Amino acid sequence: MTTAEREQQKYRRMWAFDQYHNSSPGERVVQTFLQSCRPSPGETVADVGAGTGRAGKKLAEAGLVVTLLDCCPEANETSLPCREVILWDLPSDLPRFDWIYCVDVLEHIPTEYVEQTLRKMARITGKGGYLQVCCVPDNCGKMIGETLHLTVQPMDWWAKQIQAHWPIASQQTDGTYSTFILRGPYGE
Repeated sequence: MTTAEREQQKYRRMWAFDQYHNSSPGERVVQTFLQSCRPSPGETVADVGAGTGRAGKKLAEAGLVVTLLDCCPEANETSLPCREVILWDLPSDLPRFDWIYCVDVLEHIPTEYVEQTLRKMARITGKGGYLQVCCVPDNCGKMIGETLHLTVQPMDWWAKQIQAHWPIASQQTDGTYSTFILRGPYGE
């Protein structure tokens, strides 16, 4: 079984728990993204690692054209389109989106796939994006005897990885979450 298959199975087991649906970190910071990045109505956004899709729904309500990307599209609770993808192996036929929105997802990526994931995400980024990374171990994985946060690193480590692919307009951390506002990828 490949790493991608193992990770998909793990998250399918997690999404079977109602408690896992209760939290939608991306939903909580939609307004911060809108205020920080100032996307215009009608612009496109990829909600990367969309989970329940509730953040994407709020982005759509703000006038954005949203595509959800997730390894478990069955977790989507909305009517928004959700494409099944493995983040470190994003399909080449994905269009370039004006914005990417990725909240509390990157820490779930196996460390050996972080660079590849960021590179693939930069390929689909037009104007910029919003990344939030949790920098502490998870608690939810205990429900299935698994670790969910596979890459637990401080903000400086994440900043080094991210700035290899995008200029960082701003970054901040409270020690638990690190947030990065991105400009379009290099070479744009």
